Parts: sequence; C-alpha cells; structure tokens
Amino acid sequence: MTGSRTKEGLEESARQARHILLRDMLIRDLRKLVRRYQFDKPLPTLSEISVALGVGERPLREALRILDLDGEIVFRARGRARTFRLRPEDSHPEDTVLLQTIRESIRTGRFLPGQPLPTGLLSARHRASSHQIQRVCRRLMRERLVLLDNDGPAGPGYYVRKAEPQPFAIGMNPPSSQATDLPTATSGIAGRRRPGA
Repeated sequence: MTGSRTKEGLEESARQARHILLRDMLIRDLRKLVRRYQFDKPLPTLSEISVALGVGERPLREALRILDLDGEIVFRARGRARTFRLRPEDSHPEDTVLLQTIRESIRTGRFLPGQPLPTGLLSARHRASSHQIQRVCRRLMRERLVLLDNDGPAGPGYYVRKAEPQPFAIGMNPPSSQATDLPTATSGIAGRRRPGA
C-alpha cells in the first residue's frame, strides 16, 4: 500500500514538473512572438497565435494571462477588443485607479516613508488579485516610490521608499544638521546622540 502511494506521488510530481516545463517553454516562445509586433498595436487573434506556435488555445490562454500579469501585454480574453503589446513605461489599464490611489496616498503622507504598503487592504478595497498588486508594486518600484524589502521591520514586503538626499553644488553648504540628524522611524532613540558624546 505504501509502495503504491509512493509510486502515485512520484508520477504526480513528474506530471507537474512536465506541465511547468511545457508552460515555461510556451511562455518563452510567446514572448519571442509578441516582441515582433509594435507597441500598442493589436496582436494576432488567439487562434492565429495557436496555429503559429502549434499549441492548443487553453494553455495559450494561460500563457497570455501570465504575460498580462507581468505587464508585458494587455490580454483581452473576451469581447471584440484585441490583445496588444504594452510599452514598458506605460501602466496596465486595469491598474490606473489603484496606482492613482497609492501615489496620492504617498504624496499626501497617508502612507509614510519607511512604512509597509498595506497591500492586503488595497487588494480588498479594489478587489485586486495578488498578481495585480505585484504588477502595481513593480510599477511603483520603477517610479522609485516603493521598494521590496525582504528584511523590513514589519517583515518581507513592499515599503514606501524614504526620500533620497538631494545633491548640492560644490561650494554650497551641505543641508543643515537640523534636517539630516532627525531620528527616522526605524532609528528611534538609538539614533540620537547624547549630549557631550
């Protein structure tokens, strides 16, 4: 009985590994095909891509969704709208409202520098999947508004980036110590100097 279960487990693991390998190969070939087309221009239909790559439409849909979640294309699974290639500097159309909300929250100080981005709350309020949240955060990282910190004070996750020091010209006095020596949220009392130290 134990030997039978072990055999079934090994066969299942082999099937999963084969599925992942075939999926990754399909995504690689799909990326090559997509990059032949201009940005913002419609890609071939699902059936045309299926014939070109020699794969069924079901695994092709899965691969297209992955490229969509990576922000490389805008995949239109239904309706008459066509799938198109997204420019690297452009945000995904589905992310517009969420991106504006986060940017505004950072600008107004609702999300403070050094604090973790409340991805769970944002996901619930905007009905965004975890994949969409990751896509949005990658976009914000490119804009240098957030960063991914695996050793953050609240655990691994996305954090609001702290303001970077502004460069000053040679011959000018550096920024005053009043602005630079203030303890940060993470340094706290330990970052302060005692009188006479």
